[in-house]
Amino acid sequence: MSNIRAHILIVSIFLLLYLTGCATVYNTATGRNEFVFIDSEREISIGREVENAVLREYSLSRNPILIARTKKIGEKISRVSDRTDMPYKFGVVESDDVNAFALPGGGVYVTTALLKEVSSDDELASVLGHEVGHIAARHPVKRLESRLGYSLLVNMVYALDARSVEAKRAAWEDLTAATNITFSLISLGYSRRDEIEADRLGALYAKRAGYDPYAAVTFLKKLEKEEKNTPEWLVFTRSHPYAKKRVAALEEWLSNAD
Repeated sequence: MSNIRAHILIVSIFLLLYLTGCATVYNTATGRNEFVFIDSEREISIGREVENAVLREYSLSRNPILIARTKKIGEKISRVSDRTDMPYKFGVVESDDVNAFALPGGGVYVTTALLKEVSSDDELASVLGHEVGHIAARHPVKRLESRLGYSLLVNMVYALDARSVEAKRAAWEDLTAATNITFSLISLGYSRRDEIEADRLGALYAKRAGYDPYAAVTFLKKLEKEEKNTPEWLVFTRSHPYAKKRVAALEEWLSNAD
């Protein structure tokens, strides 16, 4: 690449960051200064697209008791989180897998199998707090930014360079549609660091909302029992830590937080 082309590219990137409102901000959830490329408004739009992918994969539960319980506790958690600018939405999906997941923009879903495993509102609060923690720490959207990388930057440059409003709108729609891959990324799980960070935030938010933060430990110990038959060497093939390691990290944090 010639020096002139390199200079133009650098200037274009800086203009892009300026025009899209990108900035380095302090994230109170993580306690770190972070570069924000996808802002809250775009994250919410992306989340709507990802939610469509979720609803193609799962059927929504029609059990009014499960839905009301999840929504009530989830809303209490979201109101005390470090990120209240998201339009949080809590839902229940039919599945035999004990699972919960967070989407960009505030969507949180738990499976019917998971709700059978929780023995108290405190445990459910810790699970929902964990997922809200992922959103507060921007884990879903960070994974998307990391996955798309240069492609995302190019699409955004195209959107800004487009002359007509229609062309800009089409570019943003194409970019939003491409974020369906986020559902696949979320299904693969988060990094060890992200999971442990979300455990800590989940316990913190549960406590703020009036629930027992130690219930997060009791629920994780249930997961630990289920993992006892999993060969130890498989931990190296997983992006998320074993429940045993999560329990140890969370117990240490809780003992220091008291």
